[in-house]
Amino acid sequence: MARFEDACVADYMTWPVVSVAPGTLLREIDRQFARHDFNAFPVVEGNLLAGIVSKFDMLKLFLCCEPAELPNCDPLDGLTASAIMSRNVVTFRPSTPMVRVLRTVVDFRLKSFPVVDGQRLVGMVARTDILRALRETVTARRL
Repeated sequence: MARFEDACVADYMTWPVVSVAPGTLLREIDRQFARHDFNAFPVVEGNLLAGIVSKFDMLKLFLCCEPAELPNCDPLDGLTASAIMSRNVVTFRPSTPMVRVLRTVVDFRLKSFPVVDGQRLVGMVARTDILRALRETVTARRL
């Protein structure tokens, strides 16, 4: 593939996807964030995308704690993904041009997006995937 304009999400998306169920405790999701270098996990029920939970969503929970209370404040305790997940999620189809993904990343300053076929999760596309696509197409032009 010699042109970035010809690249599509299916060429660069990540699969298989590490996802969580709506009932996954935030404590477990926090462990997953520590284990994987991801900014967000899609929340999946069956094979269908229900939402997305991000590190940002979890950080917002700590705003309810007064700074002096932070050592003893645990807003993650007992909550699940469904309690804080974003339900209105920006998604892409496998056929979406990478140029459109790049524009969306820049416009919305988001880091990753679920890739869906209908509502079925088929992958994730992130900033690192866009950079890889750009790097490969720039290298191909030089050859």
